[in-house]
Amino acid sequence: MAKTITELDIAIGEKIVKARKALRLTRKDLAHKLHITHQQLQKYENGINRITASRLSEISKILKVDINYFYNDLDVKSVLREDGKNYISEDSEEIALLLSNISKNKMDAVKNLLRSIITEEN
Repeated sequence: MAKTITELDIAIGEKIVKARKALRLTRKDLAHKLHITHQQLQKYENGINRITASRLSEISKILKVDINYFYNDLDVKSVLREDGKNYISEDSEEIALLLSNISKNKMDAVKNLLRSIITEEN
């Protein structure tokens, strides 16, 4: 019986890529930390090979994301504004990933910085 690639496999792979890139890790870097080949990681990222729960847990720890990150908002791309654009841009998603790894004090500083930038633009 042939393997079936599911939308979930592809979506989880895409989230791995986004989190890896947010941390500026190459595929080779992450593969090395997982003790697998970069080709195997590429298959995970493309959704060709399914990821076991234990491997996904290991990936989440290395990428410094909660395991739920891989499952939350999987349909976010289908939520479109009236103009047909996503509510959440790829840049916004990357920023959210980066922010999820900082302390509360630094988060407060970032929020203040963003508020000052927005105030300056208005």
